[in-house]
Amino acid sequence: MVRARIYVFFIIFFIGNIVDSTNAAESPSFGYTSVSQAVLMHPLMAKFDCKSGRFFPAAVQEKNKTKREEQNKKNELRKKALLNEKTALKQEIQNLEKEFFEKLKELAQTKENKENSKEGSNTPPSQEYNLKRQSLENDFHQKIVASKNKLSFKENELEKLEAEGKMSHLTSVEDTNRIFKMILDDIYEAVDCVADHYKIQFVFNNSVSTGKISILSGDGVVNPMVNLLDSSQGNDNGQDEESEINFFSRMRQWSSSQVNLAGCTDPRLDRFILKGGVNMTPAVVDYVYQKYKLTQKQRDSIQKYFKAESSGK
Repeated sequence: MVRARIYVFFIIFFIGNIVDSTNAAESPSFGYTSVSQAVLMHPLMAKFDCKSGRFFPAAVQEKNKTKREEQNKKNELRKKALLNEKTALKQEIQNLEKEFFEKLKELAQTKENKENSKEGSNTPPSQEYNLKRQSLENDFHQKIVASKNKLSFKENELEKLEAEGKMSHLTSVEDTNRIFKMILDDIYEAVDCVADHYKIQFVFNNSVSTGKISILSGDGVVNPMVNLLDSSQGNDNGQDEESEINFFSRMRQWSSSQVNLAGCTDPRLDRFILKGGVNMTPAVVDYVYQKYKLTQKQRDSIQKYFKAESSGK
């Protein structure tokens, strides 16, 4: 019920602002930008690989090309070493299992011999057998679990290296983040310039409600930015009515697709407030604290927390 009231409040608030901005078109109250759509339409996205979520090195001049090539060589050497370690661990597990069953067989034979022997013993053969078998099983369990854990760790590391190897022709994680940062720098700079031009004080991101677009693997998604920016291919964007319709269709599909942008760790991608606005949370919380008569010390403590959060400490 409370959530519904808040929702209605925001609808009324935004409709009111829309009406105000209609009456005073020269100075709208607020603006909005789809950051995800702007990212997808950035020129550098023409070199973006949808499936991997990384870029082709031609997107920008790599700062660490030599470093990346050296890393690829190190990864290959590490991969060979891991394969050898994996083989050795598998052999170690087989040897442990073989040794365990041989000792069990030997222990059972010893028990049988003692049962058939006329020699007296303070401990019955069956009881002695059970104690030794339990000790043997505990020792085997500890060793086999340790070896299998090592094998699992090596296999996981090998799997990661193989996955990284398949993307060795693409930008590294570091360079991928650097390119996304460049893209978002351009977009936020553009937001500031356009907002200043239209004298807009408050701008929000209207694509944030869909969350960070990182669901689709990229299979089946065609990147139209490649054709748009490649004049050598003789692109047909807007040359006639039919090609224009096709172009619009491709762009509509591209801008509405949930393309794999998981490689972008820049928080600005899904930030809601792009420009302006006041964070009222500290004041709202303090109002409630005053209503419930919390002490000044208690109120100050939470305000210090909010201040630290806003400053990134």
